[in-house]
Amino acid sequence: LASISFSPCGFRRHPAPPNPLECPPRWRLVVAAATPLPLPQPLPPACVLVAEGFVRGEAADMDGQSVKTLRDVWKSELGGREGRKRWYARATDYWEKQEASLEGMLGGYPSLNAPDLEDSRRFLEQLRGLPDAPRHGSALDCGAGIGRVTSGLLLDLFGSVDLAEPNNRLLDAAKQGIPSERVGCFYASSLQDLRPEDGRYDLIWVQWSLMYLPDDDLRLFLRRCRAALARGGVLCAKENIARGEQWVLDKQEGSVTRTDSQYCELFRQAGLAVVHEVWQTLWPQELLPVKLFALQRLGSRPLRPEAAPSFAPSPPLA
Repeated sequence: LASISFSPCGFRRHPAPPNPLECPPRWRLVVAAATPLPLPQPLPPACVLVAEGFVRGEAADMDGQSVKTLRDVWKSELGGREGRKRWYARATDYWEKQEASLEGMLGGYPSLNAPDLEDSRRFLEQLRGLPDAPRHGSALDCGAGIGRVTSGLLLDLFGSVDLAEPNNRLLDAAKQGIPSERVGCFYASSLQDLRPEDGRYDLIWVQWSLMYLPDDDLRLFLRRCRAALARGGVLCAKENIARGEQWVLDKQEGSVTRTDSQYCELFRQAGLAVVHEVWQTLWPQELLPVKLFALQRLGSRPLRPEAAPSFAPSPPLA
């Protein structure tokens, strides 16, 4: 049992103490809440609080406070004149401290870049089998960081790509690292402030970014993306997914790991239908599961089963 803490890509390793249960409370909570590893009994109080909360259908934040629903969280965190500003400032501060490199973008796991892009490429290729398949004209990379997905995937499949990233330092690194005439605009914008042009994009890609949006801002963002899709356009979301119904709140980094059902309900509320979905394969077991969703307007027909082969389980990466 290792000591780990939360990161945008899942968990970040830390040197294990002699006794894993002597690790700081924040790490114990993550171990108790989100890993399938067996835990010694009896559990320390902090872990018991989380475990009992999940049994009651509740969840816990990473400070050990039991909370019933995400609605309770948003009411508490976003209240007052400055509440929403404080929430977003946490993620802003986190990313300001990260290197403009694969190491920084992937939470200390640069080796995950290749398997991540490989599964994403396979997923996009499967979308050609959609009844209303997207064209390969223009794409928008949201929360693009240094342009990792744009340079490693989207430029191979789309005629032009725009990037949106709120951190100017990371956006500058993207501009310097992607010298392509097929890159259109670089938008210095967060997801909650992004206003893409209606009907412009065949694909909108957003990865490891929805976790930073409260539910209300997430619904609004998704609705704007829906309006920005061209005919047959697809919004692809790739996000960490909580195991079971055990969503996890990280107040320090201003993020929430939602469950599969929570995301699907938010998509529906935004007028979007899941037309294809797969789990990321070749993924370390100590990291949170990652899922890819392809979304089109409600009423769109999903990918035919024969055109959507399931991903066979793969052994974890070393």
